[in-house]
Formats: sequence, structure tokens, C-alpha cells
Amino acid sequence: MQASPSGHGRAQWLAPGSFFSNSIASVKSIVAAALFAITAFPGQALAGEVAIQWDLVDDNRVDLYEVHYGTQSGHYEARVDSASDTASVAGLQDAQTYYFAVRACDRDLAICSAFSNEVSATTGQVVPHDPPVAAFSASTWSGRAPLVVTLSDASSGTITEHRWNFGDGSASTATDAVHEYRMPGAYSVTLTVSGPYGTDSETKTDAILVTAPLTEEGLIEIEQGSIEVGQQATFAWESGVLVIDDTLQRVDFAQTYEDPIVIAKPMSMEDRSPAVVRVHGVDSDGFLIRVQEWDYLDGNHGPETVSYLVMESGAHRLPDGTLVEAGRVETDATSNFASVGFSQTFTSTPVVIAAVMSFDETDAVTTRIRNLNEAGFEVRMSEQEANAQVHASEEIGYIAWPASVGSLDGVRFEVGVTDAVVSHRPHAITFGSDFTGPPLFLADMQTANNGDSASLRARNQTETDVQVMVDEERSKDRETCSRAATAEAVGYIALEAL
Repeated sequence: MQASPSGHGRAQWLAPGSFFSNSIASVKSIVAAALFAITAFPGQALAGEVAIQWDLVDDNRVDLYEVHYGTQSGHYEARVDSASDTASVAGLQDAQTYYFAVRACDRDLAICSAFSNEVSATTGQVVPHDPPVAAFSASTWSGRAPLVVTLSDASSGTITEHRWNFGDGSASTATDAVHEYRMPGAYSVTLTVSGPYGTDSETKTDAILVTAPLTEEGLIEIEQGSIEVGQQATFAWESGVLVIDDTLQRVDFAQTYEDPIVIAKPMSMEDRSPAVVRVHGVDSDGFLIRVQEWDYLDGNHGPETVSYLVMESGAHRLPDGTLVEAGRVETDATSNFASVGFSQTFTSTPVVIAAVMSFDETDAVTTRIRNLNEAGFEVRMSEQEANAQVHASEEIGYIAWPASVGSLDGVRFEVGVTDAVVSHRPHAITFGSDFTGPPLFLADMQTANNGDSASLRARNQTETDVQVMVDEERSKDRETCSRAATAEAVGYIALEAL
């Protein structure tokens, strides 16, 4: 006899010869002669059911077979009857071992054989073995087009088929896929894995962020200025890097200015509490600076790193002919944007980095800009969303600098802008210049596609790249800038001493 999973083949109780004899007259003698001689082959059963099969006994008095079973060997608590050579025992407890024995009987159960040898089977849940679970990683998540990404399978389970959807209309069935993204954009990647025990998928939404190449026609272009050590500016300017927290500190200039414009943003993300950099008290010799958390937080903020750039107010021409401008505007615009016109007309839309330079109201506030062109831009201030958007008039400073590379007073610079791909997820800006170390880094959102109050943060800066992200405050809700339609373009200035 053998117990086997229902629907998974048949096993046998082997019964040699005939077990009932027509020549025996007494019941007692018949019972004694009807002993089974069986070799048992125990098997594994499915959920709550065991199927058994045996050889028929060659005796015309046998009318049925009794299958006796129980949870203890030799002690049978229940039975099922069968007129054939098979029986299915259902309603059993899962994950339980049962013991089975069979005997042959006549119609009236007056004559039965002794029990066969005993076999056992353990019931179990129908659970697929090693179902597939999709997972993957990428060699990089962002960069300039054309961007080559190696996608590595990290799935588990029994897998016979892979299918990649790269989000740009292309697909692959390789286990580990290599794909080139040729156009800027945010691409969602899906890996689907299949096997004998099922199918599973993982999608990373807007995971691959591709920015435009610096020199590709029709996309973002950087005007190549000559990099010559020793080019001298005809105006006062300087830059530096600070470690700041919520404590107010004074920074002294290295030279004297008549009307300095001070920009300091974005700060790092060592302390993840949403906050802004506040600059005020600007005079000819220096300025005050600190981290200010949004008003719904406790105000205690850990140390952050931030770069700053100081430039004498006015329109300037760099030695290579590039125009730059530093200026200021006083406004109380919050619900609406105020227009700011440049004092000169640029030949292309410049990168603009703007920041509040006063402290006329104590509520935390930041600037948002939009609609940049060769003649000017629009700007407004934002308090936290839970506040009424009303703020005292503040002085807003800005520096406008076209996309370019070059050097000024022995400082290598690179100015560029991304597509509208930056959200709350870290986005890598890859520098086009060969910096020898991490440069000073200043940046600002160039768009206001998402109207929520937010500041830009930076992290993981090296000599080749830096990650930026939109850090929204959450005084009103937990929503973040995640949809492609509300992602922002970011302009940046990178500076490194030669």
C-alpha cells in the first residue's frame, strides 16, 4: 500500500496471490487465511486529503475494502469503504501524520481479512515551492543623456523568465539588462519574473532621471568660455563654505563692498527636518546667517554645510565676455509673483539664484522663482502652508549668470541647469568640468511647477557630481513633490579654486 498526494500519481499496496479460499468451511479459518502480505510505501499528502491505491484481492467473496486510519500507529479512529482498488480520505487535519491499514470484507462484513501492513502519510498545505519575488538594482539612477544603465536582477525564488520594461518603449528578456537612455526625462522601470510557481513584478516609478547633455543641439547648452588662470574680474566678489545651525553667526567679508549681494543655498541634509537658510544684517563688511526651521517644528536644527557667493551689486562682464548680474528687489509678494527686470539684456536665459536677505518678519520664509528669460524673472516668497500667505516686505537678492564654464580670479566655474526632473527624490547633477575636489555649490529651483512651500537641499557632493532634492515642509499635509508634472528645473553655480 502507498499513500500519495491527491491528483499526483498512484502508489500501491502489493498483495501477492489470492487471500480467500473457497475450500475453507469456517469463518475462523477464512479470517486466518486472509492475511495481507504487503510492502508499504508511505508518501506525502496534500491539504487535508490522502489518496491510496492497492491491488485487488483475487477472491469472489470480496465485496468491499475497509480503509482504517488514525493519528496513532495501530490505533484507527475512523474508516472509509471502497468497492475498488482506490480510496480518497478527506477532511483530515493539515500538517498531521495519519496511519492507514486496509482489510478486505464480504458483502455482510461477516468475513474480513486481517489488516494489511500499515503505512503513514503527513498532510500539508498546498504551498508553491519558491514563488518568484521580483527585485532589482541599477548601476546609476541619474545622469546626462546618453545615459547607460546596468540593471541587475536581485529577485528570489524559482525563476525561468525575466522581462524588463525600461519606460521608454524598450524591453529586454535578459537576466541582467544594459540599456541606454538617449533622451532626457524621468523613466519608470519594471521587472517581471515568472516561474513554475507564479509571476511577480517590481516597478520603480520615475527611478531613472536623465538630464540633457551639456552640448547637444536643441537641449541645454553651456557656452564654452576659455579656462585661463589669471583672468581678473573688474568687480568685487568672493565665495566660501560654512557650517551653520540654528544659532546666528557672523561672517566677515575678505574685502570691502559698497552694495554686496549675498546668496547662500542650498544647505546639506544632515538634519532631515525641513528648514531654510536665513541671511540678514548684510553690510559692507559681512553678514549674519543661520538655519531656520519652519514654524511648525521645534526650531532646533543640527549642523549643515552651505556654500555662499558674494557679488557687488550691478551688471558685470566677465573677462571672457560673459554677462553676469547681481541685484536686489524689495517685495511682500506671497500669493502672487512680482516681476523683476534685469538691468541688461542677456543673450540667453541665465541661471538665477535668489534668496531673502533681510529679517523684517520672524516667520520662516523662502523664495520661489519662475518665468525666467533674457530680460528678467518673477519671484515671490512662501511661508509654511499652514499659514496665511502674508509676509512683511523683505529684501530679496539675486545673482543671474548664464550657463557657461571658465575661470575667474583663479577660480574655475561651471554654471548649468537641469530639465524639470527634480522632485523629493535625490537627483544627481553631474559636472561637466574636471574639478579636482568637491566645488562650492550654489543652486536654486528655476521653476514653480509645484506651488507648495519648499526649499532645495543637497547631499553626497563629490568632485564629479552632487545630489539635489526638493524638501517640502509638512505643516499642512504629508504631500511631497513626486509627480513628473510637478518636478522642478534646478540651476546651479559650481566654483573651485585652481
